[in-house]
Amino acid sequence: MSLKELESRIRKFLSGHNSPQGRKLFDQWYDSFDNQNASLSHDQKHQIKKRMYQNIQSQMEASKTRNKGSQALRRRLITATKVAASIALIVSVLWGVQRWSAQEMLIHQTAFGETKQLQLPDGTIVNLNANSSLRYAGNNPREVWLEGEGFFEVRKKPRTKAVFLVHTQDLVIEVLGTAFNVNSRHEKTEVVLEEGSIKLNLEDGKEEMMEPGDLIAYSGKEARILERDTAVSTEVHSSWKNGTILLDLTTLDEATQKVADHYGVAFKFGTNSLKEKVMNGGVPMDNLGVSLQMLEITFSIQIDQKGSYYLITQDEGPQ
Repeated sequence: MSLKELESRIRKFLSGHNSPQGRKLFDQWYDSFDNQNASLSHDQKHQIKKRMYQNIQSQMEASKTRNKGSQALRRRLITATKVAASIALIVSVLWGVQRWSAQEMLIHQTAFGETKQLQLPDGTIVNLNANSSLRYAGNNPREVWLEGEGFFEVRKKPRTKAVFLVHTQDLVIEVLGTAFNVNSRHEKTEVVLEEGSIKLNLEDGKEEMMEPGDLIAYSGKEARILERDTAVSTEVHSSWKNGTILLDLTTLDEATQKVADHYGVAFKFGTNSLKEKVMNGGVPMDNLGVSLQMLEITFSIQIDQKGSYYLITQDEGPQ
């Protein structure tokens, strides 16, 4: 689509900005843009659309404030400002799309039951947990997109003080040099800081600073912090990179969720009370059969495969 065609569509949208028809026109254009730019990530497309709406709205409010005189003059100035600002934004978006498309996106993925250690071109070490992916532009390895779970040891850049950015579905983590674990599963992102300091840029526009031992779990969908702790055992949250799940007053529900995420299996409980059983210890994660046996021993339970899932019941002991 040419810039001229885009300008025409934007003008139509702006002329009916406050109407459902105008919004529909713009959404139809964006859907077309979305489909024609498959090289962009979901996060990148979302951010582009979000910036467009914010820019248009801010320009409208600015115009209203500046022009409190004639109603007709205000309408003309608002429309002109919106059009000019939006077309300028479209130009910048097109330039950004071309720049993103020209970059080679490198993708690292892990299968169920597989973990992988990566060294990025800037020296940063990333451990990817099972069923996870990490991607970044070849010419900018200090801005990455994570799906699943990863442990980062970010290499500092003392001369340039270049930041390292980790994007998830819920937030952006801004780092100078540090070690931290990120889990972006189950419609939330949980960040545990092991050393250094980081800043979280949340989906709702707020910022949160973290210090070693801090845990923050945030949901972009709900736009709120679900959990906050300032004194967690960091090794419990990152022990997976050493092939073990550490249990530190961990419920059976939490332990089986980690196993399910790692191996891609499903669990059901014979009774809900079993979910709240709490234990300490460790569960090896290099073999599903061994992991299940260790869960049985640790929690005094019985696990039986029932078709597509594993059923957990209380172990009644020798009959």
